[in-house]
Amino acid sequence: MQLKTYHKVWITVIFVWISIYTVRITLSPALPFVISEFKLTYTEAGIAASIIFYTYTSMQFVAGFLGARIGRKKLLLIGTMINGLGGFLTALSNSFTQLILARMLTGLGAGLIFSNDRAIVASYTPSSMSGTGQGLSFSGTGIGMTLGILLGGLITVSLGWRWGFIVFSLFTIVPILMTATMISEPSTNKNGGITSKAVKQLFRNKDYLLLILGGFPVQYSFWVLATWLPTILIESGQADPTLSSGVTALLGVSVPLGLITLGRLADTLSTRGGNSRSILTYSSLSLSAVLLFITLLVVYKASILLLAPLIFIASFLIFGIGAVQLRAVSRIVKDEILLPVAFGYLNGVSFLGPIVSPYVTGLLRDITGDFLWGLVLSVIVPLASLVLFRLMSKNV
Repeated sequence: MQLKTYHKVWITVIFVWISIYTVRITLSPALPFVISEFKLTYTEAGIAASIIFYTYTSMQFVAGFLGARIGRKKLLLIGTMINGLGGFLTALSNSFTQLILARMLTGLGAGLIFSNDRAIVASYTPSSMSGTGQGLSFSGTGIGMTLGILLGGLITVSLGWRWGFIVFSLFTIVPILMTATMISEPSTNKNGGITSKAVKQLFRNKDYLLLILGGFPVQYSFWVLATWLPTILIESGQADPTLSSGVTALLGVSVPLGLITLGRLADTLSTRGGNSRSILTYSSLSLSAVLLFITLLVVYKASILLLAPLIFIASFLIFGIGAVQLRAVSRIVKDEILLPVAFGYLNGVSFLGPIVSPYVTGLLRDITGDFLWGLVLSVIVPLASLVLFRLMSKNV
């Protein structure tokens, strides 16, 4: 079977996101060791975990414009290179300040990619498969997350926390070569620039604004788990460092399933006269319920066997919501040249969540001496997404 062009694009982008997420998330299993080595407070550790999103999120608001000017393929290459360099410098860090700077560089590289790779996928994917294409091509996030937490945790325990970053930084060579040889610049990017009038029109669209605002609470809750869950399980005595990494890796295992399943469901509903709003609202409500059960099981120090499936379901819902949001953007935005900007702002607003959540959770841990209130907050915030998504039009 000969691969079609959009298949090659999907596969390449999957590997790009594997490289981004392994470098990004391996700090999670390493965090207890980083806290010990650098003698950090939990608030400082929260800053170390969230600082990557300051530069990553900032770039979401400009990367689409840069892609239109420089070229989307070029930014995929440049971003992947910088992301790998940032991971390597993280491994060389000998102080809290150096660690912060290395993580900021990592976020800068990753931030160049999202709006441009989403636009490339949208350009090459048939419209009837837009939800499936966006979800499947983004599934590298889950694979990278699983490898970063599970393999990164094993490397951390066996060789020390720095080696995980070294291994995953070297892996970035693979997606760089794939991007260079398997992706061509979309022809739509050669037809002119992005006008201020078109951008203003985008932000007058109520459904688009509700859609991007609804992403913030969902990502807030996810990064509470992705950042702090290994530490929480170790402190509660529910797992040792190796087991805590293995359980947290379930956050990544379910990502491809969530992205593909709910993305495909949105495509199917659309052909039958349905809409994405119902998927978004019910998924947000379900997420809040699942997070409540996770919190109760941590409080009562329940068996990991009970906790594991709930972690799996939480991540499934969070990234499934993300796939439906991406599909909705591709339907709302009719001017293809605007897609990178639209995707960038969606991701930028959503990733204000992980800027805030690791820091707030660490601060609450320092103040109260317990992770309980940070977990409780993660239960409540998805309800805001439910309200925002519910206010969207039925034709999205």
